[in-house]
Amino acid sequence: MQKITCHFDKAQYLPGEPVRLILPAHSALLSATFFRMERPVTLQAVREDDTLVLTDVPVGGYGVRISTEDGVWEGAFDVVSDRRTEIRYGFLSDFSSGDGDRLDVEWMRDLHLNAVQFYDWMYRHDRLLPPTEQYDDPMGRQTDLSVISKKIEHCKACGIRPLAYGAVYAATKDSFAAHPTWGMYTMDGQPMTFAGWLYYMNVAASCSWAEHIVEEFRSAVRFGFSGIHMDTYGFPKTAYSHLDAIPKKIKLEDELPTLIDETRENVHGEEEPYLIFNNVGAWPVQRT
Repeated sequence: MQKITCHFDKAQYLPGEPVRLILPAHSALLSATFFRMERPVTLQAVREDDTLVLTDVPVGGYGVRISTEDGVWEGAFDVVSDRRTEIRYGFLSDFSSGDGDRLDVEWMRDLHLNAVQFYDWMYRHDRLLPPTEQYDDPMGRQTDLSVISKKIEHCKACGIRPLAYGAVYAATKDSFAAHPTWGMYTMDGQPMTFAGWLYYMNVAASCSWAEHIVEEFRSAVRFGFSGIHMDTYGFPKTAYSHLDAIPKKIKLEDELPTLIDETRENVHGEEEPYLIFNNVGAWPVQRT
């Protein structure tokens, strides 16, 4: 028997949401069978044109087998009480004016990805939102804020949480020059840099950089993102602060958990912020 193609309207569902399975157009439905752990279960389903609508589906993961006069399709979906209990993570990285279609988000929906990081979407690492709608990202790629906005909206419509990439301590040379006391330094007093062009900034709560970057995260969520992917580079683990006349050693494993807590406490959008923190090399996972 030949294969047919069906798809769900969302990557994941919450209790009370109707589960919509879009069937092949103008194809007679012979049967729809639902499973839990390979055992058939009965779910409430009604046909609305070319869509099978399931209501009052209990929390859980389900298999589906659709038989029509044109062939058979098998798939799956899940209903969760909290999206954080079942995370399937992906990313987007193309936001030029020519990338405005929905095909990438719809493809991730069909893969059931429920959280998507918008990677390197920002104007600058230390100024996330751009001064103009069209701009070059930090790597010089042409980027369109309206495309980002449309993809955010489509992710949400597809049951996917869009997350803004945000490095926790990366700044441009100009920002470092304007606020040298915000930087992190080596033991011999040299500014610490990543790849020679991003300056590490002090994430300690006593440094105004922490307040600055949390405000940048807040601006991203106000723009429409559902949360932040808080990125680190895995290095350094220790550095020196020049906030005072005498340099002070910083242990980042002591400071990063506070920054995460401050972000969760102060970054609010339509719902509770959805934070992912990058423990590079599994560090400092015991603290974060």
